[in-house]
Amino acid sequence: NILDNGTSLNFIGPLTGYTVLNRILPTGVNNAGDPRGIAFLGNVTSRLGDNTGPIGGNVWFYSPGGILVGAGSTFDVGGLVLTTNDIDTTGGLFGGSGEIRFRGTSGNSAAVVIDNGATINALNNGSSYVAMVAPRIEQGGTVSVDGSAAYVAAEQADLTINNGLFDIT
Repeated sequence: NILDNGTSLNFIGPLTGYTVLNRILPTGVNNAGDPRGIAFLGNVTSRLGDNTGPIGGNVWFYSPGGILVGAGSTFDVGGLVLTTNDIDTTGGLFGGSGEIRFRGTSGNSAAVVIDNGATINALNNGSSYVAMVAPRIEQGGTVSVDGSAAYVAAEQADLTINNGLFDIT
């Protein structure tokens, strides 16, 4: 577990907004011999300015073995990316046209799973987003977005986010 029940993970950035990429690479393998996945069972929040500031900022999580957002967990963020595909940061976080470059491995079957009872909120003045990019996506929880949501089941993809809307290749 990255975040146990009853615990919180808080991101605080500047008032102008921010994006933070968290690469979580667990050691070891699961029973099938695949890389271990991670689980969020607590609460993730991103704020602007200080710990009482408005919800905002973009938080991205990458873990190649899978990501579980468990029942009872919450995300309150400006924007969210959950992916099992590595994000290519050659030359910067975004590519030359402002795209996020997701580069998974061929044959990977890792999943992003949102359990029943999990809540994801990205409610930031019409420009918020939630993007889940993985070979498999299982959505059972509640996702509320004041902007756009993208569920991209792919080993590789490029996403461009523009005012809460997506271009997907």
